[in-house]
Amino acid sequence: MPHGKAFLCAVTDWYLRRILWWSLSSTMETRLCLEALKKPFSAADRGCQFTSEDMFTAV
Repeated sequence: MPHGKAFLCAVTDWYLRRILWWSLSSTMETRLCLEALKKPFSAADRGCQFTSEDMFTAV
C-alpha cells in the first residue's frame, strides 16, 4: 500500500465456503471487526417463516 498498511476482517461461512461480509480499515481497531460482524447478522434469514405464529396455527 502506498500510504501504509490496510487491515481486513472477513466473516466467513465455513459450511458454504464463502465470505459473508468484509470490512477494510487503515487502523486495527475493534470497530473494524464489529462492522464486519453486524452486516451479515442484520441481513441474514433467520427462518422467520418457520417460527411465526401462522406456522404454529396451521399445523
